[in-house]
Amino acid sequence: MTERGVRNGWRWYAGALLVLSVAATSAYLPTERLLLDRSCELDGAFAKLKAAAQGRSFWERQLRALEVEIDRRVNETPLQEEMQRILAEHEALVEEYSKRYPELRTQTRAPSAADQLRAQADALDEAEMHAWLEESRREDIEELRRCVAILTTRLSR
Repeated sequence: MTERGVRNGWRWYAGALLVLSVAATSAYLPTERLLLDRSCELDGAFAKLKAAAQGRSFWERQLRALEVEIDRRVNETPLQEEMQRILAEHEALVEEYSKRYPELRTQTRAPSAADQLRAQADALDEAEMHAWLEESRREDIEELRRCVAILTTRLSR
């Protein structure tokens, strides 16, 4: 083997050793991030490596991460309320600028029957979307609580 071949072999060996060292070190570093999928199983090979390396402390941190996620989902402002707040702020700004700069005001016309029907249809669509989002949020919270029960059982063994 030539000197160049030996040098390249050592570089490959050093690179592989570095990659393995980084992987092993990161497997032992704790994480507060949730590493479970929707079925309460470990999400990916890296999560499995961390669980194997850290043992019980990994599962305790996952339980805390689940509880934090549940609190976040329970206390989050529903999307429709946030959108209503933003729209109200926007309308207030438009009103303020219309008073301050009347030359920018557009000509308004009386709302037609079609405009009223469109507004009603928009309101129905918005209510339907809000109901769907709220149901989805509730289902997510139920899944997270189910995972808490699974992890609690696993930790009590």
